[in-house]
Amino acid sequence: MANSIRMTPAHRQALLAQYRKGANPRVRLRAHIVLLLAEGYSWAVIAGVLFCSTRTIARWKTRVETEGLGRPPGAVCASCGGAGRVVESGGRRLGHGVQSARLRLSA
Repeated sequence: MANSIRMTPAHRQALLAQYRKGANPRVRLRAHIVLLLAEGYSWAVIAGVLFCSTRTIARWKTRVETEGLGRPPGAVCASCGGAGRVVESGGRRLGHGVQSARLRLSA
């Protein structure tokens, strides 16, 4: 299906955890959008249920397609070899590795 996004079970579990327990409501919305796209729901249904624009859906679908979801939880970071390096950009802490920050769908 053209609306769908493919993801591994590990990525799905990580997104479900963000959706269910995330402290930031914007990150929770992003995770919810990606999860619904992965389930094959139409943009109209997602926009109606989540009260968001189709532009927001398009933005996150495109971002996931171009950047991916990052490495699955528990995988060793190739850039630091699991040393726990924290990436910072412009004074903002992005977390462990840039790919982990992408998995969290941070802004």
